Amino acid sequence: MQRFGLLDKARGLALVAMIVYHAIWDGFQFGLLTWTAERDAIMRLSAQLIAGSFLTISGVSLALSAAMDNMALLQRRSFWKRTIIVAGAALLVTAASFVALPQAPIYFGILHHIAVASLVIALVATRHAFLAAALGAVVLLVNASLAIPEFNNPALIWLGLGTRAPITADWVPVVPWLAAGLLGFAIGKQFLLPWLASRAPSPAAIARDPLTWMGRRSLLIYLVHQPILIGLIYLYQELTPIY
Repeated sequence: MQRFGLLDKARGLALVAMIVYHAIWDGFQFGLLTWTAERDAIMRLSAQLIAGSFLTISGVSLALSAAMDNMALLQRRSFWKRTIIVAGAALLVTAASFVALPQAPIYFGILHHIAVASLVIALVATRHAFLAAALGAVVLLVNASLAIPEFNNPALIWLGLGTRAPITADWVPVVPWLAAGLLGFAIGKQFLLPWLASRAPSPAAIARDPLTWMGRRSLLIYLVHQPILIGLIYLYQELTPIY
């Protein structure tokens, strides 16, 4: 199956939103912008929407990948290569955060979640779209009904079943965010795959628009965008006279 260009565009658009969000967040952190309660609410909602879009797109991508041949995802070398790369990048982000943000290190951010969610979806949700959607509903139900203090333990807090979140710059626990990936998988399997099957195959086009280009390099952009933004802020502060 050919690469689905619209999905790359969607991922690229999510990256643009993330970069804008982090640029504003950095502006608050470095004193270029003033933090208010209203802006805090807007930033929290924006972070949730951006994270949800990435996780849903990741689930759709897994649905497309699972349909490429009759081989299960867990038997496919490309799946394990991608998952290991994402997990390695997540560990790199954690290590860097302890240096750059010791007051709020990243224990379980979006890359950690994508690596774990990919394994969970590959294990339990690849056979039927309905199963993926049902499991997503169960995750949301668990999130709404369970909060157990014992899950505040550092070894278990990544599951998202505790009564509090750690102090961290990026927090995407399994519950409730696994529901986004499961829903994306269900949408991809139930609606996107039949639509693709109805189209005549065509050679993969070379991406020339910026969003598609970004979407195909999402992990690299995710890893480098914050150091670039922070460097630009430092440069701006050095070049701007203080009165």
